[in-house]
Amino acid sequence: MISPIRATYVKADFQARRKSKIIENIAVYLIDKAASRQRFDVASWRSALAKAAVAALENDFTVPYRPEGPFRALVKMRDGEMVARKIAHRWKLDCRQDEILINTGDMHELFMHLIRICYLTPLVEKMLPLSLAAYNLWGQFGLAWMRLQIRHFR
Repeated sequence: MISPIRATYVKADFQARRKSKIIENIAVYLIDKAASRQRFDVASWRSALAKAAVAALENDFTVPYRPEGPFRALVKMRDGEMVARKIAHRWKLDCRQDEILINTGDMHELFMHLIRICYLTPLVEKMLPLSLAAYNLWGQFGLAWMRLQIRHFR
């Protein structure tokens, strides 16, 4: 199993006119960060968050947020400069200290870059189609074997 890379934050620099765009009918849940951690009531917060999530899912008036590119994303690696440099070199991305810079044309490309740096290596990415087909075939063989066993015991 490949463990995901731990990033402290991902910051995308959208075009200025897109930053000020307001999404109509969006459900928002405000978190009061003024209260101290000792007085924070986790149970009531989770309950209110769950209710807000249900309300958001029942909201049929908001369309999904699909901003148009280009995007410039900055991924700051929690594990430091060496890890950032290694991953950036692996995927031929720009690196600045402990940050990986991603420049993409659209949202799909941005997500693919994030998936690659978090979960994949170039070798694993190349092996995915063959591996998925092999596991599918293995599953088909397993189902066929089970059908034979069921017929045998009848």
